[in-house]
Amino acid sequence: MNSNLKLKISNYLNQLQNLPDKQKKIILWAVVGVLALIMGIFWPNSTMHRMGNLNFNFNFPEFGQNSQQEQLGTSEKVYQDTENGFEIVIPQDWNVEKKESIVYISSKETSDNADVLTIEVKDFSDSSLSNFVNSYYLGINGSITKETVKIAGQDAMKVVAVCQGVGCGNPSWFATNNDKIYIFASNLSENTKTFEQIISTFKFINQ
Repeated sequence: MNSNLKLKISNYLNQLQNLPDKQKKIILWAVVGVLALIMGIFWPNSTMHRMGNLNFNFNFPEFGQNSQQEQLGTSEKVYQDTENGFEIVIPQDWNVEKKESIVYISSKETSDNADVLTIEVKDFSDSSLSNFVNSYYLGINGSITKETVKIAGQDAMKVVAVCQGVGCGNPSWFATNNDKIYIFASNLSENTKTFEQIISTFKFINQ
């Protein structure tokens, strides 16, 4: 059987040698095409199988993991209060002063007429934030408007007192975390938009 196959192959090769060069090239290209087709079918499957067994570990950068100061640029600075469990970003040239449980943030040296944002931290034991706000404004000669907002990714409340007198018309913000309530208040409205931008950077720490 093997000798017959060898004889047939030998005869076929002799016939090829006797063919004109043009026909030889046609046959050669036909063989190359068949081999390329076979490789095109089997090689990708084999390659994909080998690649599937490889373990690729790509370390892509995680966005949003940088500090707030890096996100906001060099014109801001981070104030951190580890005692009350929060940090906040303020303009680089603003003043920060802490007295007991209240943080005073101002655009100039603290004085009687300074435009100041205060952050006061108190114990929170009310059944709801709304109840606390109602008690907080109890006794004012007027009314209040409430707006649900987000502070540090949590539901909070922005309140404006509609009345006459000191503190009326200026917004205050209230946020809770665990057993603490954080009260943001301003005594003047000149920097209200800046105050809102500052509060938007507020976040809880040491949780």
